[in-house]
Amino acid sequence: MDIGPFDPLPKGSAATAERGFAVSLAAPPPPIPGVGAAQPGPDQLESRLWSLLLAAGCHIIPPPSQVPDPSLTDAFQAIVDAAGAFDVVPGVELSEVLWTRPGAYWDGTVAQTLHEIDRRLGGPVAQGFLLLHAKDVDDRTVYFRHANPLVLTDRLYQRGLAVGPFIALVVCRLDGQGNAEAVRGAALPVLSVRRLVPLNSLLQRDVLTVLIELQEKLDVFGIEVEIERKVAETEPGTANEIELTIRRQDGTIQVLRLRVGQPESLSNTPDEHDVYVVTTSSFLDGSFVRWIERVVLDRGGDGALDAAIARGLADTDNGRTAPAEDVFDRLAAKYGSSDDLSST
Repeated sequence: MDIGPFDPLPKGSAATAERGFAVSLAAPPPPIPGVGAAQPGPDQLESRLWSLLLAAGCHIIPPPSQVPDPSLTDAFQAIVDAAGAFDVVPGVELSEVLWTRPGAYWDGTVAQTLHEIDRRLGGPVAQGFLLLHAKDVDDRTVYFRHANPLVLTDRLYQRGLAVGPFIALVVCRLDGQGNAEAVRGAALPVLSVRRLVPLNSLLQRDVLTVLIELQEKLDVFGIEVEIERKVAETEPGTANEIELTIRRQDGTIQVLRLRVGQPESLSNTPDEHDVYVVTTSSFLDGSFVRWIERVVLDRGGDGALDAAIARGLADTDNGRTAPAEDVFDRLAAKYGSSDDLSST
């Protein structure tokens, strides 16, 4: 049966667990003669993938003090835990039929599980899902670094940034011979192997990389920086804002908002909503890093971050940290040249 529109489930939502995750596997209508192929719209599987990643909080990069050593294993475990908030069919949680390694497909685990569920429910109703980290994808294939490619019988939906790594969601069913069949998939580019933050541009990847380095450097002073890729309610993949929350244990110091990938004609200064526009040029010439330094250190203002860094220094042995300006000098030296950037 066809499943209707599906709203993302934000992390921490109070929504109940009975959220349908099954997808329609009906063939798309044939093209109309004499009319060019329509541009693909938001895919149902892509919507499901976004919902799962949001429920697991993958769009948020927590401070190093909270997650000192992020890993793909931990990211997948968070997603599997979040899968308990969804049902594939009544009585079958997504976590029962979600696998994060392609080996489960090849060794028969997927087929065996779907057979058991069908017997339990009294009919061929079950779908299974593979959530896979991929080095590359094309319109029918998921490619891995250390495993054979997975070829789908139908198609794989991917739009936007075509540079990996990717996270792919593949729906499976039992074929006429009782074997698992990988039918259809959707893929999103992500920040890295360790951080499954969905991306929509190379510039967004560059900006997040700088912010993570800032996050790590300020952590030495006892200052936490949480990075959140903001997500639109209707089409999550189209959002291009990033929010930084800077805090110490005694409270929030500052909240910064960035808008990434806007046209070059826009100003590189905060707009009326105090959102800084990051363009390719402002990133390449170092303006972005200089803006972070000016705003974060709050020179000429109340000096909240400087005071926080001073308190952090007081708690740290001499010689283990550098003055606050050094944090930004190093960022500017590293990211003020286009030689270090993937967006060139």
